[in-house]
Amino acid sequence: MQKDNYVSIWVGVLDSSNSLDNYTFNNYSLDGECEGSTFSNKFEIDFVDDDLIEKSFFSLSSDLGVVLDGFSYCEKIIKEINLKLDFPINSIILVYNYLYNLERKTSEDITFFCAVPYK
Repeated sequence: MQKDNYVSIWVGVLDSSNSLDNYTFNNYSLDGECEGSTFSNKFEIDFVDDDLIEKSFFSLSSDLGVVLDGFSYCEKIIKEINLKLDFPINSIILVYNYLYNLERKTSEDITFFCAVPYK
């Protein structure tokens, strides 16, 4: 659900930067209606505004400080996250002003990690 000042974070392992872009790309019908992305459809998110999503593909890492470096509000987000990654990832998706709280936590190679305040 949309919630100001929260960021929801998904992590995983994908094949390439192109795979991550395709996973989060919003598709539109011929009449201009948003049909969502593979990401939004798999996690049952109604709509993800392109202006409120940040994502990155990188070398495998389990260090969230390194992974989140350069993202908007990264210092605040890192302070809020008390969880450690027990596995390496190479892809991360952040959706701002969104508090994900559905039961579906994993889809193929992407897993919901957490939602934290960022302001």
